[in-house]
Amino acid sequence: MKVSSFGYTYIMNDFCILPELCNFSCDYCIYSNATVEQKSIPYKISKYYDKSGDNIEFFDYVANVLMNSTQCFPTPILRICGGELFLLKNIMYLLRKIHEKFETVQIISNGFFLTPYILSEIKELGNCVLHISLDGHTQELNAHRVHSSYQQEIILNNINHIIKLGIPLEIASCLTDRNTKDYEEVVKFFNDIEGDILLLPFPVRGKGSEMFVPSKQDQKQLFKILERYDLYSKVLPPIKYVESLMNYYENGYRNIKCYIPKAIVQTFYNGDIYSCCMDWSVRVANINSQNRKEIIEQIQKNRIYNIYDMFPPKLRSCRECFTVSEIINLYFEGKISDKELCNMQLFSGKTTLKMMNELHKEIIKNVK
Repeated sequence: MKVSSFGYTYIMNDFCILPELCNFSCDYCIYSNATVEQKSIPYKISKYYDKSGDNIEFFDYVANVLMNSTQCFPTPILRICGGELFLLKNIMYLLRKIHEKFETVQIISNGFFLTPYILSEIKELGNCVLHISLDGHTQELNAHRVHSSYQQEIILNNINHIIKLGIPLEIASCLTDRNTKDYEEVVKFFNDIEGDILLLPFPVRGKGSEMFVPSKQDQKQLFKILERYDLYSKVLPPIKYVESLMNYYENGYRNIKCYIPKAIVQTFYNGDIYSCCMDWSVRVANINSQNRKEIIEQIQKNRIYNIYDMFPPKLRSCRECFTVSEIINLYFEGKISDKELCNMQLFSGKTTLKMMNELHKEIIKNVK
C-alpha cells in the first residue's frame, strides 16, 4: 500500500460493541457467521431489563478504548452499534460521555428499546442521527427481522416518536424474498410522512444469503422505484445510489470500485481493528496495544488492502457486497455532488465535507 495521508485519515469510525448481544434473531443475521475474535469481557454486562448492575465500569472502559481510537484516527463521524445498543442498560451514559468528540454520531439500532424518554435524551445531545434496521412497515414485509406483530407495532411506534422529535432518521432495508416485490409500498408509506427520513435499501449478503435473495421477477418490481424516482426523491438516497443498486441486481455483482476500507476504520470495544467494516475476516491491529505508527505499519504490510483495491473485485465477499456506505464510493467516483451528499444528515457536517473533498482529491491523484 502506498504511503500517504489517504487511508490513514478516515471519514468514519465504525465502532462495534458486543455484536453477538441482540434481542432479535434475524433470519439472515451475518453476525452469527462473523469470524471476529471476541476476547472475554472483564465485566458483567447488565441488560435493559436487569434489576441489578449498571454497566458504568464497562462503559468507562469502552469510552477509553474509543478515545484511544479517536486519538489514533480522528474522524468527524462515529457510527456506533451493538449487537443492539439499547439492550445494554444505561447505554445513554456512554453516548453522553463520548458524543461531543465527533461532528456527527450515527446510532445503529433495531428500534425496539427506543422509548420516548431515551429518544428525548438523544435529541438533547444535538449531533446524533438514528439508523434503524427495518425491512418494511408491515410485519409481513419485515418477517425476516421480526416474528410477531407485537414487535412490529413497538418498532413503528418508536419510529413515529423519532420523526415527531425531529431526530434525523435513516431506515436501512435489507432486500429479500419477503419485501423486494412490494418495496415500493414501503417507499410510499414513508414518503407520505412529514419528517427527516432517508430510506437506504441494500441487498442481502453474507454466508447463507442465497436463501433470501429475491427472484428476478421481484427484482423487476423493485426497478419501478427508479422509474418513479421523482415521486419519491424526498425519502430516497441520491439517484445514482438507486441506479447503482439496480445495476447490481442486473449484473449479479458489484461493478463499481470500492473505497470503503480507505474511508472507514472498523474498530471494536476491545481495541481490535479489522480491515473492512463489511469484512470482519482480517484483524490488522489493536488500538490498546499499539501506537499509531505501529498500526499504520501493520496496515501498510497487510496485503488484504491490495486485494480490496483490485477491480474487478477478486474476493467473493467484495463482489457480492453492496451496502448503505455505497454513498461513499459513488461520491469518490464523482457520481454524487457535494449538494446531494450534504442532503444526507450523516455527511452534512462542514468538517465531514472538507475531509470527503480531500480524500476525493487524493483518490484522483493516486488512481491507477
